[in-house]
Amino acid sequence: MQKIIECVPNFSCARDVKVLEQILTAIKSVKNVSVLNVHKDDDHNRSVVTFVGEVEDVFNAAFEAVKTASKLINLNDHKGMHPRIGATDVVPFIPIKNVSMSECVKLALELGEKIGEELKIPVYLYEKAAKIKDRENLANIRNHQYEKIKKEIAKNDFFKPDFGPRKMGNAGAICVGVREFLIAYNINLKSNDLILAQEIAGKIRQSSGGLKGVKALGLYLKDRDIAQVSMNLVNFHKNSVYEVFKFVKKEADKHNVEILESELVGLIPQDGVNDLVKKFLKLPNFNNENILERRIENWKEEDSINNYLQRLASKEPVPGGGSVSALCGALASALSSMVSNLTLNNKKYSLIHKKIAFNQNKIEEIMGNMREFMDKDSFAYEKFSIALKMDKTNPKRKKEMVKASVYAAEIPLQMADKIIELLKPISFLAKNGNLNAISDIGIALELMIVALKGAILNIKINMKWIENKKSNERFNKKIKEFNDVIDKEIFELIDIVEKRI
Repeated sequence: MQKIIECVPNFSCARDVKVLEQILTAIKSVKNVSVLNVHKDDDHNRSVVTFVGEVEDVFNAAFEAVKTASKLINLNDHKGMHPRIGATDVVPFIPIKNVSMSECVKLALELGEKIGEELKIPVYLYEKAAKIKDRENLANIRNHQYEKIKKEIAKNDFFKPDFGPRKMGNAGAICVGVREFLIAYNINLKSNDLILAQEIAGKIRQSSGGLKGVKALGLYLKDRDIAQVSMNLVNFHKNSVYEVFKFVKKEADKHNVEILESELVGLIPQDGVNDLVKKFLKLPNFNNENILERRIENWKEEDSINNYLQRLASKEPVPGGGSVSALCGALASALSSMVSNLTLNNKKYSLIHKKIAFNQNKIEEIMGNMREFMDKDSFAYEKFSIALKMDKTNPKRKKEMVKASVYAAEIPLQMADKIIELLKPISFLAKNGNLNAISDIGIALELMIVALKGAILNIKINMKWIENKKSNERFNKKIKEFNDVIDKEIFELIDIVEKRI
């Protein structure tokens, strides 16, 4: 199973193309990492690189990029309009596919520790990776800038890094974090009035009472002699590019200033584009299914499902019932995630949005785990099959079969334990989630029953090869626990769903 994450490091370099090329070469030197976008801004003297890959590969590429930048960029010589504290200013990880937010946090901590220890660069953890609440907001560290932090890092505990030394070299410091998708969006005014740009930024940013999920700065771009409102939309579902553009235009119009242009820094999620189309073109029902390329992708994905079904229906023993049980767990998680998103996107349920968002991370984690168990079941069977095919006269055969059977029983046991973790978030959704999707929670609960019953059957069939009484007692105890969950907890939640329909 592929675990895909995105990394969007910001480097304090744009004007020296050769330096940027060497950093990009360092990223691309790691196999199976794909650079999706490079945005360089000479006025900011800053470059934003977007790359994706599997977890370990992205980790290695991020470290190599930081290492290379630390050798080539001297913050003492750096000049640019954007706040910065290091050669590599920020390194955020964003979960994309089959990866939970908590896994990305663990990755950020590991990268921070490695940078601190091996490169001797002070590391500040931010957003979801932050150990200190005041550092959840990146601006609380970065706005102090390299020059101030360099002077005070040794004596002022506010600047004590999470990893690395309490002193700065030429590479400065770095912020490593984990976040959701954001849209980096700038609007250039047809004016060089910096005070106006700062005034608009002050009005639009959330921290000043403006639009939720918007961070903003007013900047002057010297090379172009224009003012810019530079923004991060950290929750574009709350306030989209359309709302932000409309707000800035309205404020600029008050001063008879036109919008010159706007720009995206890096990439924008498809949902961000959809929202823009819905609101600007007045197409309320517009979604991914209206996009030709998306329909083609769906067709390809459906073909993958067909391949799985054909393999399942073949004479081969894998994938089998264990894989299907885990698939039911994954489907239960996916349906729960869908209902979470439908609840989050409905203002009627705004009072529980925070709780829903918190639970969503757990649901996504379980969904990824279930996908892993689909593969583990096949591996467990292959392990048992190898033992079964050993020469019957081989004295090790029985021992290996018992060993393989214990392992084969442990996989569905672990899968069942993990799917039970879905109970807490799904219970909250059953009682409080979007009423229009309550039947989907009912179906998710039924799928949980199938996943648990399938796990029980797979444990039982492997127990017959296990002669260890203590092991079998443990397995029987877990089977009783799983049946109790079905009978006492899941059926109770199904009753709640029935009453809400």
